[in-house]
Amino acid sequence: MAKKTKAAEPESRLARPAARGKAIPMTERMPEAMNKLAMVWEALKVLGNTAKPGQIAVLIENRYGARIATGMISAYKSLLVARDRPQLPRPRLTSDDRKMLAELIDRVGPEPIQAMLDEYE
Repeated sequence: MAKKTKAAEPESRLARPAARGKAIPMTERMPEAMNKLAMVWEALKVLGNTAKPGQIAVLIENRYGARIATGMISAYKSLLVARDRPQLPRPRLTSDDRKMLAELIDRVGPEPIQAMLDEYE
């Protein structure tokens, strides 16, 4: 029985030839401390928070030579965008506050109160 020969496989995924020549190993293109979350963060700084995961993936692959799944990019983007969003303090209304507001609405109606609130925005 003859031995089957395997086709020569690249040494690693990173050493595969790219569309425009040979790929540069990731260790030479990406700073040591750069991780996937940091790459997505840098891409968002360049492209903005409205960038699609596919656009971010292309930028990361071109800039750092790393491939990140769009699902992972989406998860990282959600985390980073939520972190940048300012957290507004929630008003704490006591039961006495609610009673007083209900009495005021009964007395003057909701429209004048809404108009007054709109002035403060």
